[in-house]
Amino acid sequence: MHHIRTTKTSSKATTVQVVRYEDRRLVVVAHIGSAHNEEELKIL
Repeated sequence: MHHIRTTKTSSKATTVQVVRYEDRRLVVVAHIGSAHNEEELKIL
């Protein structure tokens, strides 16, 4: 089962990733993109 994950980077951008949990570990399936403000985040 895949989930959407948002997280902050060291440059204060928000990344959007598709992840799955496998044996209690987080596996990133796809990196959708990163946004530096709310407007860019809505586009993603």
